Amino acid sequence: MYYKEVDFLPEVPSLFDLSLKEIQEFENVFPHKDYDHTFASYVAPQELADYIQEYFDYPVLTRYQVIRDKVPVHTDLGIVGVKYNYVFESGGNNVRTRFWDMGQIVESVCVQEKVWHSLQIDVPHDVTKVDNARISLTVRHE
Repeated sequence: MYYKEVDFLPEVPSLFDLSLKEIQEFENVFPHKDYDHTFASYVAPQELADYIQEYFDYPVLTRYQVIRDKVPVHTDLGIVGVKYNYVFESGGNNVRTRFWDMGQIVESVCVQEKVWHSLQIDVPHDVTKVDNARISLTVRHE
């Protein structure tokens, strides 16, 4: 299982449920700027990072993630294990995160809004059918 809902993280306080415009004011740290029209990763405010850090016994990076279009099959470079996501806006009614093995889809999920989940991001996966901006909070090992 590459996707799993988790319950050890609390609902994100509404003051951190920001608009796309507000999020875009933070620094985009995704290294491939030519993909800004598809994907961006913004540094979260320190207050939010500190709040999330309280729930982990290892250092984590907390980012806002914005997906504007389908993301092709990939693995998250340099990251092993899982990443935790909290989706504020799903990006549409039929957006799916799919996991691949040997060219075959082995798991396909429609991620729910306002629910923490973990994703195995060191295996091939993609995101499909994005109609409008998918906005999430993402947390991973530093």
